[in-house]
Amino acid sequence: MEQLHVTVAILAILIGVLQIVRRKRGRGHRLLGHAWVAAMAATAISSFFLHSATGGFNFLHGLSVFVLANIALGIWRARQGRYTEHALFMINTWGGLVTAGWMAAARHGLDLPSGIHALILAAFWAILIAATLPLHRRAVRARQRTGAVPLSDGTA
Repeated sequence: MEQLHVTVAILAILIGVLQIVRRKRGRGHRLLGHAWVAAMAATAISSFFLHSATGGFNFLHGLSVFVLANIALGIWRARQGRYTEHALFMINTWGGLVTAGWMAAARHGLDLPSGIHALILAAFWAILIAATLPLHRRAVRARQRTGAVPLSDGTA
């Protein structure tokens, strides 16, 4: 089961990179998106069968539930035509997968000082957040235009 888990996780990371860098509309994006969702779901579901590697149920299994919920929310947003929010759910879920993969590699033999691991993950998330800030701003503006409750009242 570990081999399946690692294989579909790596596949999801690679498909995610393709989805992030290529054009976002059309049949190709949708087909790759379906493959990515299947790989992510298989990764999350297979984690529930890794008791020997994780020592039983732990917070990682909670993350798998969180991933499945985020995938469902991302799909729901796309079906509602709320593509900016869809993109944010999917990109951040992909970022979580990359983070989990890095942490697993660190635990199973990627021999670097823990401070270096922390710096690499912090840099990764800083870049991902900076890259998605325009999407966050667009989502907030869309919510405000539709009369949805704003994320803040505008005060500092």
